[in-house]
Amino acid sequence: MAKRTKKPKAKQPPARVRRPRTRDVKDEAREVGATSSTPSTSTTKPSQKRRLAMKKAEAAVKKFHQREEESEEVRSKRRRLDALNKKKAREEETEEKHENRTSSNKERTSRARSEETVDQYQSRKSSNAARTSKARSEETDDKYHCRTSFNRDRTSRARSEETEEQYHHRKSSDRARKSRARSEETDEKRDRRKSADAERASKARSKESGAETLRRRVQDKEHKAVTRAAESAEVSKYRKEADRKRHYSHVTEDRGIARKDVRVEENYLGTMSEQCSSCGALHFKGKQPQSKQFNTCCRHGLIQLPLFYNFPKELRDLFTSSISESVEFLKNIRTYNNSLAMGSIVAHVVTPKGGGPYTYRLHGQVFHVTGALHPDPGQEHLCAQLFIIDTEEAAAELANRKVKVSCSKDLYKKLINLLHMYNPFVNSYKMMREKEEEEEILATAENRDVREVKMVFRSNKSLNPNRYQLPTAEEIAVVFVGDEDENPGKRAITVYQRSTGTFQYLLDTDKETDPLCYPLLFVDGKYGWHVNQQRQDGHGGMTKMSAREFYSYYLHTRPNFSPLHHAKKLFQQFCVDVWTKIEQDRLNFIRQHQDQLRVESVQGLMDHISSEDDGPCGKRIFLPNTFTGSPRHFVSLYQDALAVVSRFGKPDLFLTMTCNPRWKEIQEALLPGQEPVDRPDIVSRVFKLKLEELKKDLFVKNIFGEVAAWIYVIEFQKRGLPHMHLLMILKNEWKPRTASEIDDIVCAELPDPAEDQELFEIISTTQMHRPCGIYNPDSSCMVGDACSKHFPKDFRERTSVENDGFPMYRRRDDGRSVAFKTKNFGVIQLDNRSVVPYNKYLSKKFRSHANLEICGNVGAVKYLYKYLYKGTSRAAIHIYTDKNGVEHMTENEVNSYLDTRYVCAPESIWHIFDFRMSDRSTPVMQLKVHLKNAQGVVYKEGEEKDAAQRGQLRDTTLTAWFAANQRCYDELESTGMIPEDVVDCRGIYYVEMPEHFQFTKGKWALRKNATRSIGRMHFVSPRDQERFALRVMLLNVTDAKSYEDLQTVGGVFYEKFVDAAKAAGYLTEDIFYEKSLEEAASFHSAPQLRGFFVTLLMFGEIHNAEELWYRFLDDFAEDFVYKHFPKEKAEALAYNDLIVRMNAMGEKLEKWMSLGYERIMPDDVIDFDYCTKEGDRMRSTLVAEQEEVVKAVLDAVKSGGGLIYVDGPGGSGKTYVYLCLINILQGMHLKVIPIAWIGIAASLYCLMEERWLHSSI
Repeated sequence: MAKRTKKPKAKQPPARVRRPRTRDVKDEAREVGATSSTPSTSTTKPSQKRRLAMKKAEAAVKKFHQREEESEEVRSKRRRLDALNKKKAREEETEEKHENRTSSNKERTSRARSEETVDQYQSRKSSNAARTSKARSEETDDKYHCRTSFNRDRTSRARSEETEEQYHHRKSSDRARKSRARSEETDEKRDRRKSADAERASKARSKESGAETLRRRVQDKEHKAVTRAAESAEVSKYRKEADRKRHYSHVTEDRGIARKDVRVEENYLGTMSEQCSSCGALHFKGKQPQSKQFNTCCRHGLIQLPLFYNFPKELRDLFTSSISESVEFLKNIRTYNNSLAMGSIVAHVVTPKGGGPYTYRLHGQVFHVTGALHPDPGQEHLCAQLFIIDTEEAAAELANRKVKVSCSKDLYKKLINLLHMYNPFVNSYKMMREKEEEEEILATAENRDVREVKMVFRSNKSLNPNRYQLPTAEEIAVVFVGDEDENPGKRAITVYQRSTGTFQYLLDTDKETDPLCYPLLFVDGKYGWHVNQQRQDGHGGMTKMSAREFYSYYLHTRPNFSPLHHAKKLFQQFCVDVWTKIEQDRLNFIRQHQDQLRVESVQGLMDHISSEDDGPCGKRIFLPNTFTGSPRHFVSLYQDALAVVSRFGKPDLFLTMTCNPRWKEIQEALLPGQEPVDRPDIVSRVFKLKLEELKKDLFVKNIFGEVAAWIYVIEFQKRGLPHMHLLMILKNEWKPRTASEIDDIVCAELPDPAEDQELFEIISTTQMHRPCGIYNPDSSCMVGDACSKHFPKDFRERTSVENDGFPMYRRRDDGRSVAFKTKNFGVIQLDNRSVVPYNKYLSKKFRSHANLEICGNVGAVKYLYKYLYKGTSRAAIHIYTDKNGVEHMTENEVNSYLDTRYVCAPESIWHIFDFRMSDRSTPVMQLKVHLKNAQGVVYKEGEEKDAAQRGQLRDTTLTAWFAANQRCYDELESTGMIPEDVVDCRGIYYVEMPEHFQFTKGKWALRKNATRSIGRMHFVSPRDQERFALRVMLLNVTDAKSYEDLQTVGGVFYEKFVDAAKAAGYLTEDIFYEKSLEEAASFHSAPQLRGFFVTLLMFGEIHNAEELWYRFLDDFAEDFVYKHFPKEKAEALAYNDLIVRMNAMGEKLEKWMSLGYERIMPDDVIDFDYCTKEGDRMRSTLVAEQEEVVKAVLDAVKSGGGLIYVDGPGGSGKTYVYLCLINILQGMHLKVIPIAWIGIAASLYCLMEERWLHSSI
């Protein structure tokens, strides 16, 4: 190596001044000494060795001083040269030299570190950390991966070679070092470390495959199990306590925070940019699971369907471009699609009146039909008939039709040409027309009659519906010539040459329905869902794919182009149509199994078996409570909710939160040129995630305090926006009791813009009741000449709690106001009197309409399910006469449900994505109340004997309670104690069993977890005297072992439960009736409670009717008070309703009580002026045929009455005519009683103050 030339000192920059590193000198001297002490074969004398060692030490000291004086530039250059020399030397060294060097280095390092002081140790660690940090901050990604890979390999190699003792020593040392380091770190360092750890773990997990994720989870689970199995009881207790503290640390910090004026950040879910690793669907960041596989789009990868890869570019440009032609196309896309569709949707579309964006809202049933190849003489071309005529002629006919919107002839021509090019169904109709012309030529040549030509859409099993290639016309349809008997596809969709008098119905299960009805969306003839559609089952096999799963897959947004999400109004129609198909499929299953599936008591089956009657036994099951949206479903939810309230007390807070279409997440997810109304899928998905965040705030963080129970339901406005009604029951220490506590939670004033401009803008845009009354008499809140919400309120200096429990919030006259523009009065100022009550925390965080009220009484739960009361009265009745001339009535709840439903696009999406429509905090178990051998048994016709035997062997919740009590007594009698595996239910009432036990496999078993659950016995009417008495006994007896035990009182056995209850003192005193009314008031509506009271008067032995009336007066009149009748008038209306009910049953109320209320009926409070104006307004909108009906009815009324029969298909506007007539006739001060055999009655009764007149008649 060449000797380095030393530069003159004069040319060097000043040397750095620092303390000499004496340790380096000592180390070198020590090395020299060690070298000199090693055995050697050299003949050097000891004195020479000492001199040599001294020279080396002096040289080392000299080198040290030289390096102290060198400049940074020289030092850097020297170090680079040393590094190169060292690298070259190490590359050339042998394995033996490498081992010697590393061993010597380790020994020297170990010896040096063992002698260093604490200060030296800290200085070395600090210097190393700084050097390492600097080096790592400058390294590239390649160097980073190289270093980490090298470190992993080295660590893995070292750990694979270590002994058991070394392993435990390392683990112990690591724990001690980590514990020491963490005990010394500051809060800032701890937060920074945890953040870095979380970021590093997230980054690592985002790169791992599905198999690596599964393997990691298994390893973590095994490691956790081993660690916890080895820990002592003390360590386990400490760990659990630390886990609890860590889990609830943020909860205790946030508890009650919404009662304080604190700074709140807006809730933001992030962008819709997280892709499902299986199907590529886009999701919001706040929803991302660890596996990056989602359920709503593809069921974690089990569903794979073809996307719109072959969509024609010409049509795609119309969907995505911003040119005038594209704007025209998207504006009238429903008209263009429906005009060119080969299948037609028959439905009653009810678009909400007034201003606002377009909303597709469907009412009643939906049908899909298709027509013949040729129209009737003189009629327009419909459905596919357009595709067999000249393109120019077809475009001209479509453009000149009298419709509400004008469409372009050139655009029609372009779309028709595109469909001819790409749509196999259009080509199949063209193929049928060519076959028809061919048959006409052959018939003329052969001198015979022209035979009929038909086309059948066939189910080709060899055609894969999931393939990406386009099907051809020959693959999807077959055209044949011949008679009807020669039709090879009688069960398939058949297209005839001429109309047969009726349309050909398309089934919801036909895969051709979607491409026939939506040719602009499925332009290549892509099939829709059908009953044979399959998906993976997750176990290597295949299973049936439901319609909901199929359409949920396509309705999710992906980076690939999808015409669905660009179709605007047509997308709304498609969403509603899809959900009605899914729901219809479920209803069809219920409808088709009515004749085979029956229910009857065990005793009834046994009697039927022993008799000679060959007819069917049992009553039909119509629409069960398991069907979401059915009347029984709502009744069940309603009674379960009131059972929760009965158990935990009255609600404290009532929150209504509405989706805000201006939310940042919605706006960011929209495509260019779209409005929120164009994307109901995004609106529903964002609201669902916001709802989950709200639930986390309320029930986990407890921002209003600890919650004992909660209930919520989801509804959809007429314009389609979802909103939630939520009731909360707070624990006693958090209940608002004083005016100041109420003010901490609810505010009904505009904020001071000088103090909080942001909150002022939020409240002024989301929480103001818009002008109504004289400023806007057409406002939706107006009933007659008054606002139904009683706005504007009065100014109040302080909050007060009224006697009825509803607080009057503080609304000070502080001069703050918001300007609003009206149509006829210019700009007006709205002040605190028009503020809808809100909570500052919720408004700041969610920035939407969030109306928070302090609850006054249990009635809020009843009106949470207000639509329930209308639903229970809907009935579709079919009257028929049998062969013996006897009339029968059959109630069809399926048709009733279909006739009365309203569906909009966001609600459809909500159902398709399988989001919950309601939820509650506490599960409610329904407990059976039945007489001996009277439990219901579900069976199929012809299997009565097996069902009877099965019913006798199967225990219900009641008979299992008897059996559990019997076993306890048997064990006590035989062994003197109850074994651990036996449920000890002595002293527990039947209704309390679910709170302590769970009912599984016909037995009551002790609960293994802390899940709260409560029981609810079915309500029994006093008319069913035996079951009513049995229920009374179950409420008061704890340890019955059988029905006989309940019938035995004081050692005397009674044949009837009524006699036993009387002997026990439960049915003789008026206190029993008071308790019965108290229980009924907790879950019955006011009209139901009044009916129950009348029943008790009729069939009971009540001696204090007046006392009971005054005791429950608020409950009896609750519905009228809720409608804002004055209290005195509400009480008079309730009392007069009792008179009407008694008269209907042939009795007089004066027999039990006679009070001096004014004789008044709801009809006496009808706003006749409003009815007149509304009737005139509705009549002005009628079409000619509707006006003809209204005129005929009014002429008949003037001439003394008569019977008028009105007939029309679904969707023709009959209900609108009835409503118009009711308003006109009531405006004429005439009494109107709407009665109907179908569900239309439910919508008419709303005008009659919810009096179910058909039941009284």
